Amino acid sequence: MAAPVNFEAAAVESRALPLPIVGGMNHLPRFAFCTLATCAALTSATPAFAETSASTSTATNAEPAAGRFRPKDLSVTVNAGLLQPIALGGANVEVDVRYGPFVAAYSHGWSLDLEGSAIVGDMKAQGVSLHLPYSTGFGLGVTHWVAALNSFFDLRFEGKIHRFEASYASADALSRTAIARYSTYTLGAGAYWTYMPFASRTDALRGLDLSTSVRLWPNVGSTLSGDAIAYRNATTGQTETHRAANIGIADTPLIVNVSVGYVFQ
Repeated sequence: MAAPVNFEAAAVESRALPLPIVGGMNHLPRFAFCTLATCAALTSATPAFAETSASTSTATNAEPAAGRFRPKDLSVTVNAGLLQPIALGGANVEVDVRYGPFVAAYSHGWSLDLEGSAIVGDMKAQGVSLHLPYSTGFGLGVTHWVAALNSFFDLRFEGKIHRFEASYASADALSRTAIARYSTYTLGAGAYWTYMPFASRTDALRGLDLSTSVRLWPNVGSTLSGDAIAYRNATTGQTETHRAANIGIADTPLIVNVSVGYVFQ
């Protein structure tokens, strides 16, 4: 004959034990079972997720592949202006040094002729032409690399010196008479866009660049007394006044140029 079962003792023992041990997993309510299964799945997936995140972070922070252009590192750009040989019969070279967010530049133009359609106003009426043995100066500013465009964008503060030789033509345009030699000083600013179409390459094409610029260089002084000189013009038969010229388009401070060159790193 079987021993009698003490139901009260069994109930106490059941309350003291964890639910799965007492009833087994099959006796759990369905929402509790689903919750436990979900937690188990997330726990097993966590190491893989962490590993993927770490891998992604490492790839994001990795240095560019060897031979790739590094825009924040030191670079030296040498550009030649196209406006000067095409429109002014001279030449221009510019050197830009970039490091991090900063840029320093030096430009030098030489043997530039302003005549014909480049001369306007009183100078045109007087038959005046201008020759510049040189135009030179420095710039300092900030630069920003836009990876999606493979481009640098610069804003610079610039100071320049421009040497002018002014003369007027005879009535038959066969000879010229000198008026004055003088220098002007300009302080202004410039905005530059330097595009590197092959920046993502690792061969010699990587450094090729095309640069456009818009600059405003107003005169702040000149070596002419009162920034002007009066002279006798034999062609007009009058005493004329020649005022210190501006360096830009149509005797204004505005200059626009396009350059080509190479970025060395």
